[in-house]
Amino acid sequence: IITVGGDIRPSSDSTTALNIANAAGTDFVTFDTTNSRVGFGTTAPDLSFVVASNVFAIISPTSYGTNAGGFIGRRANGTQALPTAVGANEIVMSLGGRGYHSDGAFPSANNAVIFFVAAEAFTSTAQGMYIRFDTTPAGSTTRPERMRITDAGNLGLGTTSAPTGGAPCIAFAQGTDPTGIGANTAGVYAKDVAGTAELFGFDEAGNVTQ
Repeated sequence: IITVGGDIRPSSDSTTALNIANAAGTDFVTFDTTNSRVGFGTTAPDLSFVVASNVFAIISPTSYGTNAGGFIGRRANGTQALPTAVGANEIVMSLGGRGYHSDGAFPSANNAVIFFVAAEAFTSTAQGMYIRFDTTPAGSTTRPERMRITDAGNLGLGTTSAPTGGAPCIAFAQGTDPTGIGANTAGVYAKDVAGTAELFGFDEAGNVTQ
């Protein structure tokens, strides 16, 4: 048992200032005090908190009783000492994925991501938020917005101009005719007709109706 009554700190800051090893002497926790990073399973964390494994790198919040495990992302503007309110259209939290590529690195930006975004300037009584989904198409590295659930509960597909207010509804960005769809399914899409976006339905046999 080790009892510590104060700080544990290295004599000088470094990217491997403090390591915790297993009985075989292999480091499995690294504290980078130069960049304020922690790595589990890696001695070179490149983000604030990194978990690396040759099997499964899984983080599992586990709760017992009446509460559920979960993840919460929080944001304030300003600084830790002097935080200020979040502004409209500022990202509060994101969940993203990045895949290792053929040039031998992970990309600097997410290939697909879910954003939780402030719909208005936050006050104690107004805290509207919308959710945005971005994906990268095959053969590209550009990640456009694909879907948005607005603060009013409306859904926008392929458009950032989802409906506001009123009854919940779905908005489609206009595009081109689909080339196919899976078995036992049908779809709906929008395309330009004489300068106006109009809706069409299609089925697996290629039939299109307006």
